[in-house]
Amino acid sequence: MQHTKIANHNETAQTHRECAVARNTPTAQRETQRGLPPPCPAVAAPPALALTRRRSAFRAFALLALCAGFLLALAAPRAAAQSGKPPPMLNIRFSIISFEDDIPDARYGSEKSSEPLLIPGAFKPAPKRYIGPMPMHIFRQPKDAGAPATLIASISPPALTGDYLIVVSKNPAAPGTYKTLIVPDILSVAGNNKWQFINLTPYPMALRFVEANSTNLLIDGQKEGYVRPGKSFIKMMGDKNLHYDGKTYLLVRGSDGKDAWQIGYSTRYFYAAGRSKLFIFQQDPSTPSRLALKAMMAEPIREESAPTRRSGTARPAGTTTPRRR
Repeated sequence: MQHTKIANHNETAQTHRECAVARNTPTAQRETQRGLPPPCPAVAAPPALALTRRRSAFRAFALLALCAGFLLALAAPRAAAQSGKPPPMLNIRFSIISFEDDIPDARYGSEKSSEPLLIPGAFKPAPKRYIGPMPMHIFRQPKDAGAPATLIASISPPALTGDYLIVVSKNPAAPGTYKTLIVPDILSVAGNNKWQFINLTPYPMALRFVEANSTNLLIDGQKEGYVRPGKSFIKMMGDKNLHYDGKTYLLVRGSDGKDAWQIGYSTRYFYAAGRSKLFIFQQDPSTPSRLALKAMMAEPIREESAPTRRSGTARPAGTTTPRRR
């Protein structure tokens, strides 16, 4: 049966070719003009041959569409670059501290201009203003002539305006580089009588405080503040000096494969009424299940002056306003 179908298909195709040759002769064309029938009857194209032609046309169209899409994808980045669209502009106030020692010879700004920057490890410095393109670059520029600059961080805050605290710490996984955390700088703008706790660990952290020598017991498992990794927690304080016994917990995976709260740090805190304080927790390099703490005063203070134009629009970082003599 299959051989019969193939033979019929071949005979029909041969008939089509013979008719096409016969119709193209001068005699056949003259007879057609006089209204005489063609030399052979019209024969419908074989179904298999018509289907093959439709598939070939579809494949050609699909290939053409694919090539067009590829060319558009290649042209899109070039068109965006040629459009010259400027980067977003930041207008932020920020303070920056180092979890370890001071970082000397630091500067901040853009690729075109920069300002000196103090990155202390023992206190929270006065906020600075940055008005310029995003990201804001923080780098070290050694005083030796010709020494290359070293990038510390490229800052892209979650919003184009606001007050931020930048915490810089050494990256143990890549010596000579730094990890950077950006959190809202609440203590610089929201008044006194607040403690801010920052979690630099990769684990959830919880806090628990009781007044020293009080009848309340500091019971394990009772948590007051929950701090996700890379976030901060604000504790509202009172209006009198107090000592607190405090414990800090980490939610880490135990030897049994289950997550459990473990005490990472215990200490006695002193609260001075009317003063705000900043507490930063980091994993202890020698014992990852334990915490290292850095605490510093963080009073709301006025920011360092930011250069501005006379028209009221701010100058980019790195420019100054001449003083009158």
